[in-house]
Amino acid sequence: MEITNNNEISRLALLLKWQNDSPEDRHQIQGVVSNKRNTQTTRLGYVLNLMVLNNDNFDSIFQQLARYTLRQKDRNAYLSKDSSWMREPYCVKGDWFFEGCTSLKQKKGCIQYITKIQFPAGFRFSTQFADCAADFIANENLEKYKPAKKSSNNYNLFQENVKKFESINFEILVSL
Repeated sequence: MEITNNNEISRLALLLKWQNDSPEDRHQIQGVVSNKRNTQTTRLGYVLNLMVLNNDNFDSIFQQLARYTLRQKDRNAYLSKDSSWMREPYCVKGDWFFEGCTSLKQKKGCIQYITKIQFPAGFRFSTQFADCAADFIANENLEKYKPAKKSSNNYNLFQENVKKFESINFEILVSL
């Protein structure tokens, strides 16, 4: 289950930082920048923002993902710029919203499609990272995704990322 891709390793370090520093599930995230709660929807929004971290072309990436998140009953996408139909629109980034009134199964189903998205330079997220993201949304332990010591390059890269991110205040982390 371990994650071995460099791009995914840095994102795993950020997901683990969230897990270690966040308040309990469904509790308020304290701070001036955020009035959010640590919920499945907030965690899904965080994963979506991590997907496009350092990527100015997030519109194209979200458009690709939106095509996979269509509701069968009305063909509206769970990830969309049109939030008029949504019961609980959650602003992800820019003018993109995710329908927060979804079950855990629906949220996990939507995030599994990140493996189909074509990122710049041909990068695609792995199935392992999609599973890790789904577990993060469900507030499940992510330790099983950490690189093992035996794969020293990945383990060292992971440790470097953990060290790099340890000084980031949780409130800033939430606003990524």
